Amino acid sequence: MGLVPYCLNEYTRGVFPLKVFEYLAAGLAVVTTPLPSVVSSPPYGVRFADSDDFVPAVLEELGSFSGDEAALRRQRAMGHSWGARVADAVALVHRLLETPDARR
Repeated sequence: MGLVPYCLNEYTRGVFPLKVFEYLAAGLAVVTTPLPSVVSSPPYGVRFADSDDFVPAVLEELGSFSGDEAALRRQRAMGHSWGARVADAVALVHRLLETPDARR
């Protein structure tokens, strides 16, 4: 079980905890407070819970664990690995260098 029990405040409204993808890559279900950056594009296997619902959500996720779901979470998280992120960044740099404005 991956837990991301952040308090919602000015700082956390602008962060995306990369541990979300690390937990998913390990096959774990994730329960997190509804951080705007995660809510805007929720990865598969993430469940949102506020302070009143957090513990019940964790208990429910623990009680419903399955190996098949863990494998699916791992598979879907692969697109967010460091290797995939570096490849995306390199591709972006190449695209930027190919634009006419970048050659000036």
